Amino acid sequence: VTLQYSSVPWVVIRDEPRSDDIRQGHVGNCWFVCAMSALAEDPRNIRNILVTKEHTHAGVYQVKLCLNGEWHCVLIDDVFPVNALSCLAYLKAARRSLWPVLIEKAAAKLHGSYESLNGGTFAEAFGMLTGMPIHIIRLSRYKPPRVPDGKVLTPEESRSFERVMSKWRAKGYDYDELYAQLFSYKASGFLIGCSTFFHTEKEINEARATGIQVPHAYCLLELANVGGEDLVKMRNPNGNAGWKGDWSRYSNKWTYDLKQEVGLDKEDSGVFWMSWGDFCKLFAEVCICRL
Repeated sequence: VTLQYSSVPWVVIRDEPRSDDIRQGHVGNCWFVCAMSALAEDPRNIRNILVTKEHTHAGVYQVKLCLNGEWHCVLIDDVFPVNALSCLAYLKAARRSLWPVLIEKAAAKLHGSYESLNGGTFAEAFGMLTGMPIHIIRLSRYKPPRVPDGKVLTPEESRSFERVMSKWRAKGYDYDELYAQLFSYKASGFLIGCSTFFHTEKEINEARATGIQVPHAYCLLELANVGGEDLVKMRNPNGNAGWKGDWSRYSNKWTYDLKQEVGLDKEDSGVFWMSWGDFCKLFAEVCICRL
């Protein structure tokens, strides 16, 4: 977290924009922070958003954002709200780089206030930051219909349930095919965001017991076969990986050679790996930005 007072001067961009320049603040805008973090994987994406790329003594900056399919050049100043600890009150900026808070302030101005950014979707964030087409995949559709626990079906209900199962099979939902599809999307340079949400208190508590936050937004950074198992590499925008299951940072599944292969020890604290099976169980939606 960057303090307001320091001997290090503020800059708009320090060297190159980085995904770990951003940390979520007090507003529930993980959807927006995570989308910015995904864009920063390629510094050119951030430079395309910033019209003003250098610090100005007048304190005036321009940021380019898209709302409802229309591009806006948003004019803002560099006066930002801080808390009692003299830290930025909303989005947290690392390395005293202004670009994350400038984009956040421009988005807040475009929507009317910082509080208006409290709650949203990846589709909204990717659309606002890039103006590019969005594709949403709902993972619930890949799970076969099932009979409620403890329910005994009548003959008529059994026939009706079999018709539902036949329709589901005909749609050809397949997790392995989906993995290959997402792998292809990442290889093409598309941005991918993933969301968690459940409908029952039991499901929420079970997910949170694994260290996954619900509801929350995560970036999908990479898909790879590691040690003979299909894995996904994720980033939590609040800087804390949280995940405690298989292939988490301190999992005994990691060998020294596998850690070196994926560069695990070089990643920031918000990055983690998990198995494709666990991903499909815990995540509800995948949003692809065809950048």
